[in-house]
Amino acid sequence: MPIDVEIKVDVAVGDKAKKPAADQRPAAASKPATAAKTDEKKDAKPAEKKEPPRPELPKGEIGDLCKELASGDQLRMYHGRVKLTAKWTAAGAPGKENERTKLAKDLAACLPALQPEKDKRGEPTETSMKQVAACQELFRVLSLVGGAGEVGAVAACLKQIDLRETARYCLERLNCQEATDALVNALRTLSGNEFRCGLLNSLARKSGSNVNAALKECLGEKGTAVRLAAVEALANQPELENDAAIASVKLNGRGAARVIRARLRLGYTLLKADRKDQARKVFDAIGAGPCTEWQKKAVEVAMQAC
Repeated sequence: MPIDVEIKVDVAVGDKAKKPAADQRPAAASKPATAAKTDEKKDAKPAEKKEPPRPELPKGEIGDLCKELASGDQLRMYHGRVKLTAKWTAAGAPGKENERTKLAKDLAACLPALQPEKDKRGEPTETSMKQVAACQELFRVLSLVGGAGEVGAVAACLKQIDLRETARYCLERLNCQEATDALVNALRTLSGNEFRCGLLNSLARKSGSNVNAALKECLGEKGTAVRLAAVEALANQPELENDAAIASVKLNGRGAARVIRARLRLGYTLLKADRKDQARKVFDAIGAGPCTEWQKKAVEVAMQAC
């Protein structure tokens, strides 16, 4: 007797198989919280550094004069220089100490507002060169009427590469201990062999125990130019112990000749300070060491002055 069997087969039509229902699909894996935060940090742009607001020129006659000096217009700059020259000439007259002090204070107050502005790459711009020209005029006058109160504003410009040479010149001309200390600090902290040679030359015109110590610190530097500048600066300090320090610098050729000349000048410096016995010791030490014929002749002439 035949048996009827019903067989049900699900057949996929073509390449399209039946998709599971939406509620039966596996849930998409979610990113961990830490990974999401990391992605947010990557996408976030670094915050731009906001520069402090630039100081403004003080209002008044001096501020307007500085605007003329920094205008870039040749005629206005000329009139500004004429006015500035007339001011410091009047303030430099006898009995005008108060006017001189006020002028120096007003000029120093303008320096922060005239600091050169650089572009994003740190390169000078047309505006920055105008500001440099204005600052140079202020330094020139401050070197004539300035004092201890203006040293801080001038010394801050030593860190500006476009201003540091004229700022050094200004501090060199200021006859106060604060200016000397600023130059010593710059020598110990700032870099650049040419600039440091200039600092040594400025300190050669100063005096004091801190000056002598700072000059000796430069005798062991690698740069020959800096060592020679320190040697020649020490020759202007009336200290007998400087002869041994100068003689310790060993150089060849012209460098060795400059060392001998520095020792001779040290002897004459001691003579001017009325220290003939110490000067004689320096000249004797030079003659006893290796030296050329002309150097021996120079020692003989120097001994006659003792």
